[in-house]
Amino acid sequence: MSHRLITILLATLSALLAHTAHAQYYPQPSYPNQAPQSTSSTGRGLWSRTDSVFLRYDGESAVEELDPREVRRLEKELPPRRRLRPERTARPVYNYSGLQLQSNLLYVLAVTPNAGIAYQTGGQLRFALSGAWAGWEIDGGAKRYKLWLLNPEARWMFGQRKEWFVGAQGYLGQFNMRINDIGYQGDAMGGGIIAGRRIPLTDRLALDVSAGGGFVDMKYESYSLQNGTDMLLKTGLTRAYFGPTHLGVTLVWKINRY
Repeated sequence: MSHRLITILLATLSALLAHTAHAQYYPQPSYPNQAPQSTSSTGRGLWSRTDSVFLRYDGESAVEELDPREVRRLEKELPPRRRLRPERTARPVYNYSGLQLQSNLLYVLAVTPNAGIAYQTGGQLRFALSGAWAGWEIDGGAKRYKLWLLNPEARWMFGQRKEWFVGAQGYLGQFNMRINDIGYQGDAMGGGIIAGRRIPLTDRLALDVSAGGGFVDMKYESYSLQNGTDMLLKTGLTRAYFGPTHLGVTLVWKINRY
């Protein structure tokens, strides 16, 4: 019996010494003007609540945490979160200076073969000369679509990547067209301004989208088909046209590699 009593006394004394050492090396923090109002014990340690701060004692140290209500109040005062945009990959800058070949795809859709050659300086100037031709007849000449056209052009390229442009065009050609009983043939000459944008495809291939307007002066005559023979109806006809004169989706290919 005395042996068991001695064991209990020693265990009690050891617990008291451990508690005293813990209080000496890990004192409970105190905050001025914030006396603890309530204390509770949970499975994660001892909690002590102040006005807006929770002090959690996990057996080794005191951890300071904000009152959840204070956290919600502070969140309401914060500015709304801005959605960050994903970083954009910088587009490569291609150098299209030098000789180029080009063809207006819209002319091709209109059954009018065309091609052109251009030279772009290392700066912002570009000069081009294009030509188009058509010589179609249907039903033994009852319907005709014939023309040739020369189209000189000068452009000013601008923008960070020199992808925008403005310029001037000229028109010179002849035509012979008949859709119904009456046909028209003659000469055409004019000019205008254009504007557009270059869409790079590769380091040597690009697509120029452009539109323009201006004037065309036409001198022509009318004729009709009678008994298989073209008969003149009127000569010395003229017409001055002002309005849209150009629409292009032009494929451009750079000849030189560098």
